[in-house]
Amino acid sequence: MSSLGSLRLAIISNPRSGNTWLRKMLAAIYEMAELAAHHPDDISWHLLPARLVLQIHWHRSDDLVSLLAEQGFRVVVIARHPLDVLISILHFANYEPETAKWLKGDGGTEISILEKTPLSPEFINYATGSRAAALLSISPEWWGREDTLKVRYENLVNDAVKELSQFKEQLGLTPIKPILDVVSLHSIDRLRTMSTNNHFWQGKYALWKKLLIAPVAQEIALAHQNVLAKLEYVCNADPTLTEDQAIANWNAIAVKN
Repeated sequence: MSSLGSLRLAIISNPRSGNTWLRKMLAAIYEMAELAAHHPDDISWHLLPARLVLQIHWHRSDDLVSLLAEQGFRVVVIARHPLDVLISILHFANYEPETAKWLKGDGGTEISILEKTPLSPEFINYATGSRAAALLSISPEWWGREDTLKVRYENLVNDAVKELSQFKEQLGLTPIKPILDVVSLHSIDRLRTMSTNNHFWQGKYALWKKLLIAPVAQEIALAHQNVLAKLEYVCNADPTLTEDQAIANWNAIAVKN
């Protein structure tokens, strides 16, 4: 790796948006080291390798933008439907206590939604409250920058090879390892078998349409209408989905210990 030129990418997005999946694939394609951190102060910036893909969930600030530029990082942002992000957080928080470290606890933690369901009052309060607002604000804050490399989670799921090939064009670099080979080795099914905290769950999108009845989906979407607009998503909930169906759908996919 030391014989290759410098390449630093920083994936900065909402949590549960495919950050780790993308990080692992980019690291393999371009032969880069990997680093995930909760806080910029946790990073030994002066000791970072020349080729690195960094993953962090953090607000955009002038100081961080300047630091990343000084360190030669290009920012990568992932967009994922906010309602899917919240559903994924609801599931993941049961298995990973370090979600409390996201944004250093900005807006609260996930304690109130442990062992809850998508239609529970606790989840609805969380999803329309300050913690969800803080976590969902990260991708929109970075998305609008002209020099940001943009990726959509839905496109990665539909055709990761195509999305990463288009990303290659944005980056302007030739892959070191074939994209098709890397994608095959980093399927969600394969990564799931290597995870100890259910990090890789469904690997799908639009799950929220099967888990949130229309009034609940619309209430949550209204609380984050600016996020949906900025990332160009809509709340096209299924008006025929009943509460019983939604509960059954959740019970069918919620991993039990």
